[in-house]
Amino acid sequence: RGLAGPLTTQWMTEKFEIARKVFDRMRAFGMKPVLPGFSGRVPSKFKDIVRDNDEIGETETQWNDYFPNHPEYTHTSLLLPTSELFAEIAEVHVKTLVKLFGPNDHYYNVDIYNENEPRDLAPEYLITVAQTISSAMQRGDEKAIWVMQGWA
Repeated sequence: RGLAGPLTTQWMTEKFEIARKVFDRMRAFGMKPVLPGFSGRVPSKFKDIVRDNDEIGETETQWNDYFPNHPEYTHTSLLLPTSELFAEIAEVHVKTLVKLFGPNDHYYNVDIYNENEPRDLAPEYLITVAQTISSAMQRGDEKAIWVMQGWA
């Protein structure tokens, strides 16, 4: 495949089917799968197609230093988590997950500031971000539960 793809349709289909089998097995054991919620990460070039570049509000992040000469593979942009576009995409994302991986267990993980910093550390801003994420998840799944990961 080479660095950064392209990934074949066959590869994606196989991974999708494996994921469905894993979720089914987890449920058979009484476990509740946690699906990935939308954290706002989008390709850097996404800003070329969004209706309002102000919605790309978080700083571009470098995820790791494995490919320092190829930022196109390691840099992402973050949609401003308080923007309507973020909420729209998050809602569609959750609805799509439910459609593809049902039955729905209602658990979603979103680590929006994993390995990057918020644009504003003011509690009011962080509360607004959290409310937007939670609300968007619940628009996609009214029983959505936001699961957060912690590091000790």
